[in-house]
Amino acid sequence: MTTNLYPPSPIEVPKKLTALPASYQTRAFLAILSILLFFVLYGALVVALGYLVHWAITYDIGNVNKVTILGKVGAVAGSVMLFFFTLKFIFKLKNHKRENRIKLTKKDYPELWSFILKICNETGAPKPKAIYADPDVNAYVSYTNMWLSLFLPVKKELTIGLGLVSCLNLSEFKAVMSHEFGHFSQRSMKIGSYIISANTIIHDMIFDRDKWDDLLDQWRASDLRLSFAAWIITPIIWLIRQVLNLFYQFLNIMYSSLSREMEFNADKVAISTSGSDAIISGLWKLDSGFEKWNSTINYAYLASQKKLFTENLYTHNNLSLSRIKDAQSALLNALPKDKRGGKTFFTGSEHSKVNMYASHPPNDMRQDNAKIPFVPCESNENSPWLLFGNQEKLQKEMTQLIYQQYVNKKAEKFCSVEEFENFIASENHGKELLNEFGNSFENRFINIPEIDTLEKELDGVDLRASNYEKLKKDLETLMQPVKNIESLMVKAGEIAQGTTKDNSFAFKGKTYKKKTIEEGYGELVTEREKLFSETFIDWDKAFCKFHLALAKKESK
Repeated sequence: MTTNLYPPSPIEVPKKLTALPASYQTRAFLAILSILLFFVLYGALVVALGYLVHWAITYDIGNVNKVTILGKVGAVAGSVMLFFFTLKFIFKLKNHKRENRIKLTKKDYPELWSFILKICNETGAPKPKAIYADPDVNAYVSYTNMWLSLFLPVKKELTIGLGLVSCLNLSEFKAVMSHEFGHFSQRSMKIGSYIISANTIIHDMIFDRDKWDDLLDQWRASDLRLSFAAWIITPIIWLIRQVLNLFYQFLNIMYSSLSREMEFNADKVAISTSGSDAIISGLWKLDSGFEKWNSTINYAYLASQKKLFTENLYTHNNLSLSRIKDAQSALLNALPKDKRGGKTFFTGSEHSKVNMYASHPPNDMRQDNAKIPFVPCESNENSPWLLFGNQEKLQKEMTQLIYQQYVNKKAEKFCSVEEFENFIASENHGKELLNEFGNSFENRFINIPEIDTLEKELDGVDLRASNYEKLKKDLETLMQPVKNIESLMVKAGEIAQGTTKDNSFAFKGKTYKKKTIEEGYGELVTEREKLFSETFIDWDKAFCKFHLALAKKESK
């Protein structure tokens, strides 16, 4: 592999940068304890109900008559039903087979494998058994067999989303991969596997309604002489479900607390190989990459309705990203300097839009974690696509997979790149106008007067550029109270999710706390809709008059 394709590592890394803090170890201990408590409870429940079946079968009923026989049959049937209730999830256990991936072998992708193995050496993480590619803005580590991983040291595999490859530079890509390998080296990942298993068991027993429940319903609906046992076990089932529901919530609280620490630690691993800014700048770029990839998929779907197919969707995604490159660079350069080092990428407590990071800590918290201490590192601006020697072949193969699984169409004939780009341009027609007016039309319907009413008032409409700019400024003024409400809506969401230090917000002289957050959110939505329906009418009329007068003048 060409040496310049492996970005430089920090010259100096603090000794205990990736050491697990006491908070991590405490949360790991609590998570382990909660899992042990669950499996002890669950094991005791299975043993107790198994013994109940044995007792019901072997119990001597004494005098044999119609009543005692019915009682014996009911007791056996009821105890067997209860026993199978605790074990029915076993018949549903299976590893989820992912159909949207392509395996990347060492033979076909030697540069990528060399890159990944070098990260393994740097991070001290075990090597992956396999590397896969999927279509999206994505990257994740998983066990090759989740159920075997509960008992055996099963190897892990790495999946890289090709949408991710398109929107990052090599240093950022290295940081994201190092983050994933940070999970490879975490023993706590095993805890996650146990919690997923426990949640599968509990979720099936609490929430799933299947043939077992149908059978119990039918039994209860039968003659009372036969169904009395079903009526007896029904409240027992309800009680078991309520107790397990408490464990379900407890387990998830414990794991979400540990999960946050795991993500912070994985970021520290990324910092040790790529410096503080690479993982955060990569996170900053992912949102626009995610939006562009989703748009590309959407265009693929819309074009397919007209039997228009492209051979390589990533060509169009990369063109889309190249069109915003200058604007993105300008935004990047305009970001304020961070006194701790580098730039300040995030100022608000927002979660990433990207699925792979949506459940992670908020962006500003990850930024704080990455900057303390700040680790400088030189950046490699090359594209990660350089690591994929057969990139065009892979992109075309993935495009076929996308048409089959995402669009549900089979492409038989392909159009040219220019044809597909023309289709995208036609779909985008008018979006520039929306951007120019602050995207205010995204959240509301424009009040369009009758055409006859507008035409009567066209005389004297000022078509000078200054009037056009005045329209924009007036809209900005009208949108300000809407934006204030929307920022409160974001805050309300953060309070509900527990991702902010604030525990209340005030609106119209009333304070809403966590218990009344839903009511407060509803008030915000109502007020926003009221503003949209009442305060924009005159502006909408002026906007329509201006553009109708302009259209008539231009004969368009």
